[in-house]
Amino acid sequence: MSNSLKRTLISLVVPVILICIWTIFANKIDNPIILPKLSQVLSNFIHATDDFIGLGSLPKNISVSIIRVMLGYLVGTIVALPLGIFMGYKEKINLLFSKTINIIRPVPSICDMSHIDGYVTKNNMGQSDIEMV
Repeated sequence: MSNSLKRTLISLVVPVILICIWTIFANKIDNPIILPKLSQVLSNFIHATDDFIGLGSLPKNISVSIIRVMLGYLVGTIVALPLGIFMGYKEKINLLFSKTINIIRPVPSICDMSHIDGYVTKNNMGQSDIEMV
C-alpha cells in the first residue's frame, strides 16, 4: 500500500467514527429536530434549492451571507484604514480614539456579530429592520 493511500485512509478514521456515532444517537433519540438522521441531512443537501422552513434555499442564504461578510469587511476597511493612518500620524487623533479601540479590541469578532445581529436584522439584502432586544 502506498504512503499517500495509507495517509488518506488514516485521515478518514475519525469522520467515519463520528458518522457512526451520529447514526447511533439519531436512531436512539428519534427526534429530527434535535438530531436528524444522516439520510435526512443528505436529502436536504441533494435538494438544497428547496425552501425548507420558509427561510429560502441554502444557496440563496449562503450567497446572502457571503455578501454580508464582504460588505462588512469593505465598510470596516473603509473606516479602519484611514483611521489607523491618521492615528499613526497625528497624536491628538490617537489620543482621541485609542481608549475606545483598546476597550473593543479584546472582544472576539464572533461576539460582535451576535450583538450587531441582535439590533439590526436583515430580511433581504436591501431591506433592514431595526429591533430593540
